[in-house]
Amino acid sequence: MAARQNPFAPTFGIVPIYMAGSDALLDNMAAAFEQGVGNPGLCTLLIGPRGSGKTALLSCIGEEARNQGWVTVDAVAEESVLEDILQHFRSEASHFLKPEPTKRLSGVNTGDVSGLEWESKEAEPMNWRIGKGTNYASTYKRRLMRQAVIGNRPDGTFDFDIPLMRSFLAKV
Repeated sequence: MAARQNPFAPTFGIVPIYMAGSDALLDNMAAAFEQGVGNPGLCTLLIGPRGSGKTALLSCIGEEARNQGWVTVDAVAEESVLEDILQHFRSEASHFLKPEPTKRLSGVNTGDVSGLEWESKEAEPMNWRIGKGTNYASTYKRRLMRQAVIGNRPDGTFDFDIPLMRSFLAKV
């Protein structure tokens, strides 16, 4: 007997050409972003079974928010997600934020020769993933292969198995 193929084909939020059945929600969200603080639509919860399009819908909502000047952050619920959100937020909202000082005054000298002592602030790592162990990438690659997101090539590299993934990533 042939093995049954899993009908769930994850596309991890790839937005289809047309988001069928989502027009009313997308219009309500656009109006909420336009009105701003106080609109109850800004507290929306999306629920549904896996594969029903929640992530794709969030991608559309995020795009609408960005188009209207809102700062958005896309994050994956993994270890240290809060640091990831903060780093992405600082990057996306940098035009709203005052730059953090890179030096601080640590001392004042008086006497024959007066002067100031400065202490440099160390730069924070660009992303929480930098702290991952050296095997993190290979573990993640194996997980993507098990989920049929990527496939190995004979030369040791990989390619995407999900239709349109390459064109989606080119747009990001």
